[in-house]
Amino acid sequence: MREFVKKYDLGNWAVAIVAAFLLWMYAVSADDSNISHSYTVPLQVTGQNTLSATGLNIINTLPERVSIKVSGPRDKIYQLGDNKTTTDKISAKLDLSSIYEAGDYKLSYDVSFEVDSISVEQKSPAQISVSVDRIVTEKIPVEINFTGKLTEDFNLENYYLSVPEIEVRGPQRYVDEIAKAVVSIDRTNLHEDAEVQGDIVLYDAEGEKYVNEQVSQSHASTVFTATMHKTKTVELKINKLISNDIITDEMAKVTIAPQTIQIWGDTELVDSIEEIMLGDVSIAKCLETDTFDYVLPVKLPEGVMAEVTDLAATVKVELEGVEKISVHVPAEMLPAIEGYEIVNTEGIDVVMYAKTEDVANITVEELKLFPIYSQGDYDNDTLHQVDMKVVCIDYEVIFIGEYMVEVNKVIEE
Repeated sequence: MREFVKKYDLGNWAVAIVAAFLLWMYAVSADDSNISHSYTVPLQVTGQNTLSATGLNIINTLPERVSIKVSGPRDKIYQLGDNKTTTDKISAKLDLSSIYEAGDYKLSYDVSFEVDSISVEQKSPAQISVSVDRIVTEKIPVEINFTGKLTEDFNLENYYLSVPEIEVRGPQRYVDEIAKAVVSIDRTNLHEDAEVQGDIVLYDAEGEKYVNEQVSQSHASTVFTATMHKTKTVELKINKLISNDIITDEMAKVTIAPQTIQIWGDTELVDSIEEIMLGDVSIAKCLETDTFDYVLPVKLPEGVMAEVTDLAATVKVELEGVEKISVHVPAEMLPAIEGYEIVNTEGIDVVMYAKTEDVANITVEELKLFPIYSQGDYDNDTLHQVDMKVVCIDYEVIFIGEYMVEVNKVIEE
């Protein structure tokens, strides 16, 4: 009897469970109300071949997944999957085939379902930002930015870079933002022949360093090589002052401008040079040209250089103890020439330099003039000009210029 009761109870329990399940299934199938649910699904990108065919590339990062909020009948939603966030029965596709020009775009993407009666309530993001551009390569010369100062006795000469220019590659819009490529070289510790490696840095038009992960450069550094020359400041001097019996070296004050120049070259050669000689200066010649300034070229020794290749110096001579005077010789005091008459009826003015203490004593009476002419011209009656040699009887002077008088043949009646 007890065994029969136990079997009867177990059977009732089984029947109850089955009945409850069937009731639930009926309730679920009978509930056709709409519900909403969110999923995260991969974003499929198509049309990239079209971009490549026009030379365009995507230059921004596209999302790998998007969030979709859907709605539909409860049983349909359940068919999408019972995972709370993801499902493989929803497809999200972004088509790029409509893009033919570089630029920034906001594109919608399509969502499809393997289950019918499902609609999209919300997409996140609602649109996809797509930036496309052409990838270009441009050459940019490398500029040198010198920092620091050279030591006073060295000069930087004949320098070059192992990489004088670089190639930058990236989207056109970003490459166009690059204004220059620069390597900085510190001159402080440069001596003799120097080699220094420096980083090549990109800058924009505002002078700010330009960094963009989408832009690459062919070289990150370059080697600066330079020949360092020894520099030295040396005096300019004249070899000697050519004077005469009247004007001595002590009576001439000589100044040279510039007084010094900076030269550079091989260290041993530059160290051997103490001065640069300009040549000789003749006081007599200076007086003859009525000037006290000489402009002389500065001739540098072979292997030596200066900042100005056509360098010249002005040598100024100032005389002390002498004066320039003019003495008039009237026509009647000019020496006569037999058979000829002198045309210069006003006479001539004789110019000379004399010692200051003698100037007041030098009058026309102190001067003697001697005619000098060709005997042949005299004999052939072709004499028209006569040179006059002038001497001073009691004082030492320097005559300036040449003196001539015109003459005519006297026609006898």
